[in-house]
Amino acid sequence: MCFKKWFTDPVAPVEIEPVFRRLLSFTINDYAGSVNDLNGCHNDGRQLKEVLLNYWPDFDVRRFMDHHATIETFKLDVAASINVLSPGATVLILPDSCFSGTVTRLLNPERQYFPTKNRFYQQPGVKMYPHLKSGTFASRGDINWICISGCGETQYSADAYIDGEYHGAFSYYACKTLKPDMTYREWFNEIRRYLPSSEFEQAPTLEGPDRLLDQIVFSTQTLTIHNSTHGTQLPGINGDEPIDEAICFYNGNLRDNDYNLLLQAIK
Repeated sequence: MCFKKWFTDPVAPVEIEPVFRRLLSFTINDYAGSVNDLNGCHNDGRQLKEVLLNYWPDFDVRRFMDHHATIETFKLDVAASINVLSPGATVLILPDSCFSGTVTRLLNPERQYFPTKNRFYQQPGVKMYPHLKSGTFASRGDINWICISGCGETQYSADAYIDGEYHGAFSYYACKTLKPDMTYREWFNEIRRYLPSSEFEQAPTLEGPDRLLDQIVFSTQTLTIHNSTHGTQLPGINGDEPIDEAICFYNGNLRDNDYNLLLQAIK
């Protein structure tokens, strides 16, 4: 990703105290120097914070917006937060960006006034995979976390005008449907009541082992990692697949391989 303006904050080692519930939220509306700005990402982070604190007031919430949402900040804060988790803790990934279905793995009648944008950054020279309408569910024993994604790995996530302001469709309905005493699997099923729809084709996906999916939400020590950003596809570099999915941070792209590597530290 090329930007005319670069903003870099000094990056220092992160020291984070252990807590029972923590949210790391990375949202970017302003992709400086480009024409790829979004509208609803900060609203997503605010809405998620409000919902979580309403039900679980002890949540430690850390939000990183625009130029603070860099690859380096993401890696350092995620690594530090995982490092202080106790063995058996839950890590929940909530990616709201295009092609997010495997990112952790090796409108209304007045739409003309409030256009929906896809949270996708087109890389020059990269061939797109066909756009699919179906979502997936997978109970996977080979990962040690839960991922509820905004769409499938070949789908777009919408940045849309909903209920009087811009939101990511996935983040909005994830917040709308979340209730205490439901399991993560039940939460996902509630989200799927709204997505896909006649307005939004994206179909959220769910991955994780049964032992985590059937837990009551946030009933154990939990780290939640949320991003509301652009997503993109890049030529594969490790030979495992021809195309890598990636999250577009303020200063570049985080590949699915690198995200997976961070999560391998989960105890």
